[in-house]
Amino acid sequence: MLAFPHMGPQMCMKECLMHTNCNAVNFDKNNYICQLLQANYPGDALESSDGIFFSERDLWKKDFDACWPNTCPPDTKCYVLYPDERFCHTYASPCDDYNDECQNGGICRNMANGYGCRCATGYYGEYCESTPCTSSPCVHGNCDVSGSGYTCNCLDGYYGDTCQNTPCTSKPCLNSGTCSIAGSSYTCTCPAGYSGTTCQNTPCTPQPCLNSGTCSIAGSSYTCTCPTGYSGTTCQNDPCHSQPCKNSGSCTVSGSGYTCSCTTGFQGTLCEVPVAV
Repeated sequence: MLAFPHMGPQMCMKECLMHTNCNAVNFDKNNYICQLLQANYPGDALESSDGIFFSERDLWKKDFDACWPNTCPPDTKCYVLYPDERFCHTYASPCDDYNDECQNGGICRNMANGYGCRCATGYYGEYCESTPCTSSPCVHGNCDVSGSGYTCNCLDGYYGDTCQNTPCTSKPCLNSGTCSIAGSSYTCTCPAGYSGTTCQNTPCTPQPCLNSGTCSIAGSSYTCTCPTGYSGTTCQNDPCHSQPCKNSGSCTVSGSGYTCSCTTGFQGTLCEVPVAV
């Protein structure tokens, strides 16, 4: 006959199952002493004492059924030591000592191998220590826990649910200008020939072509297509620019051409013919 101290009823039965010569056990529930028996009858030492139960190996397969309905109080486990005897084994609750370990409203739950924390919605981690803000979801802002979620307070100039949009997100710089963040705003570096806060001014701004000339962007500069009769880089030369009227005749632009007003004594298209006296 083997005896084991400091052993619970379930371990006592398991110990018996490990010994081929064990057919029954005596279990002292007061002192947690387990005796392994070879014969199918109570041992002398334990059978005669109060709190000692005899259990045959063949009965253990019925343990679970025998404990239903389970009349044991919470935080205990029911064991059948004899068909008419039930033993409620009380386990110490780890949560009695560790309930404060669960953070952010987490609830301690007893488990077979200790305890675990059931976290409130939005929180996670072994001790519910991770909040909805732990992953730093706010790209350019401060995260505030809001219920089971979070809200982002964006820095000046930034916007979006997670402050993911910068002052340059909307691409404010025109004409292939380069946007750079400057504090809560932005600055545009414009290509050659372009200017303005957002590079909105092209080489054709303001209109450089005179006399209804048409301005065309050419790289970082421009070219002017002049109306008929006009010439020059900016179409600044009108049909009278070459002073076609002779003998002090007065030139007047007329459409795409000109007319000459002659002085006394001269005539002709260009006032080139003296008047006969």
